[in-house]
Amino acid sequence: MRAELEKSLGNRATFRARVERYGTKHGGGETILLRDVVDANGQIVADHLWLAVGVGLRRLAARAGEFIEFDATVATYVKGYRGKRDIDAPPVSLDYKLANARSLRRLDSDGLEIDLNGPPRVVRTEAGWFALRNGLLYPCDSREQAEAKVLAG
Repeated sequence: MRAELEKSLGNRATFRARVERYGTKHGGGETILLRDVVDANGQIVADHLWLAVGVGLRRLAARAGEFIEFDATVATYVKGYRGKRDIDAPPVSLDYKLANARSLRRLDSDGLEIDLNGPPRVVRTEAGWFALRNGLLYPCDSREQAEAKVLAG
């Protein structure tokens, strides 16, 4: 599945993915699990990838089910158990990851960027309905509720 990433090793490109969930590394640090990762041409490059959550991803505050778009560099990492205990584990191998995510954008269900600095409006994402007001997204149960929050100012 990650053969497409191997072809772009060392290059920076644009990717789009669905946010699955957040997690933590064993040694500490926040991570985000992305599903259905595609390149700028819409070609699937990975069924899933983990990214370290830096300042940009934290500010983006994407929720599970939403889509994000970002630029990242294709890099390698070593996966597998490298400890001293004798356990039955898959062998150590080289795999591909996306690193240094920049130019992060949250996308609505139509694939359009959610401009947090734009005028108050109703936004629909894979995660549901939201009212966008004063640079913040407020989750709503329905389109009607979102419209009411936008109008309430």
